[in-house]
Amino acid sequence: MLSDRDAEVVGSVAEVVGVVIPMAKKENKRKRQQQQPLKEAEEEEDDVVG
Repeated sequence: MLSDRDAEVVGSVAEVVGVVIPMAKKENKRKRQQQQPLKEAEEEEDDVVG
């Protein structure tokens, strides 16, 4: 079982991740729009990561 403290930490980590991931996705999308010539290479990387 998780202690109260562990549950608190897990909850706050989930909160941070919930905020950071959408921000990172937005940032990636913005960068991709600026770098059209590299688009194919970036898509290949995304497939590996995803």
